[in-house]
Amino acid sequence: MALLTGLSIGLINVLYHPYQPLVTIYSIFAFAMTLIREIVKDMEDLKGDNTFGCKTLPIVWGTRKTKFLIYFLMALLFSSVIYINQLHRQLPLLYFFVFLFVPLVFLFAGLVRADTKKDFYYLSQWCKVIMLLGIASMVFI
Repeated sequence: MALLTGLSIGLINVLYHPYQPLVTIYSIFAFAMTLIREIVKDMEDLKGDNTFGCKTLPIVWGTRKTKFLIYFLMALLFSSVIYINQLHRQLPLLYFFVFLFVPLVFLFAGLVRADTKKDFYYLSQWCKVIMLLGIASMVFI
């Protein structure tokens, strides 16, 4: 799901010229945030998935290792977005600080403390807010 979401946005750079680095940034953002949200939803549904014999990351790796994967994905998202932006000098870093870094810090802090289904539900909803902020940021660009 995450791959299709990212590719659907990234396809704009393939179909229309010239290359737009911001489209690549939004594509990476869409891919990473969708992947993170799907993993968080798997953590939320851990008990039900386990009951039905599903092989999700939280079941196979455990909650702790899965959280580390999400931390890594968040760091990779942030660093790749900043790298691409710096490479092409598109936007001031303030945009990324407001629309990406601060919300990711809240997600990180919530994930560190999360251990119940309710906690993961709120994190999943927060991922939706981050996605909405990403879409809203297009208005300012």
